Amino acid sequence: MGNYSEALRIVKKALEITGKNDRLEIGAEMILEKIQQSKNASKKNGMPVEETDLCRFGAFPDSKRRQKMKGFKVWSACKYSTNWNPSLAIRPIKSEVLSKSPFIEFWHQFLTDKEVDKLKELGLSALKRSTVAGDTGYIEASYRVSQSSWLDDSLNETVAATSRRISDMTNFTRAGMETLQIANYGVGGHYQAHYDFAYETDQSENAKAFLADGNRVATVLMYLSDVELGGTTAFIDVGINVTPEKGGAVFWYNLDRNGSGIEETFHAACPVLVGVKWVANKWIKYNGQHHVYKCPIRLEE
Repeated sequence: MGNYSEALRIVKKALEITGKNDRLEIGAEMILEKIQQSKNASKKNGMPVEETDLCRFGAFPDSKRRQKMKGFKVWSACKYSTNWNPSLAIRPIKSEVLSKSPFIEFWHQFLTDKEVDKLKELGLSALKRSTVAGDTGYIEASYRVSQSSWLDDSLNETVAATSRRISDMTNFTRAGMETLQIANYGVGGHYQAHYDFAYETDQSENAKAFLADGNRVATVLMYLSDVELGGTTAFIDVGINVTPEKGGAVFWYNLDRNGSGIEETFHAACPVLVGVKWVANKWIKYNGQHHVYKCPIRLEE
């Protein structure tokens, strides 16, 4: 949880009891490295920037990012939004701007309790250990601890309705949307800080396959449960930490208009400490969005 000095004390005490232990010695080295990284980062930026600090303490109101946003208070830009879409006229979305740059928005009560329960029911039977992109394929990794499954729109009307509502709220077409991912995090479940987009300079076979349908323009992260303690979504560079809210959703853009990745969207799923966390992810790729998200390709000079 970022309390490195206490972690180091415990490891040293364990070594006194067990004697020589390779795993504990490696752990001590990792903790010392983390302590040094934390010191270097604090000296460089004049503020705490560790992912674990953000997971523990929440938003940093005095961060440099906040200072650039003078006159704009996070958690205060709330409104009912239809996005000029008649489909949302009867049931507008309660939207709340969390960050202007990069743009991050929270949609309260985006899904009903009935829809949440149905998505969890559909995803439960097919859950498997979540994977991450490797050089040649997808692999399991210690920095992503969760289970996930995939639901196609053709599977159930609730899944299709979720995609339609996302399209209505974002103006992105369903043609470029990836299959809905359901993810489950038990106690200790987490996903270390990462980007949702891929770098076009990445020449690995997996990256090429990922980019074949276009890069990920935007992300919609829907919470299918509350979490008793932990399990927040931390945007490291922005300095905000979003608490899971059953039925709520977080939306953000991953790419600038010129097609480059927005590195300030670096985010992590903080460890679940008490309870169980359920989420649904919908990633929107550029292919199919040509008329609604123009000029995403970097032009040659």
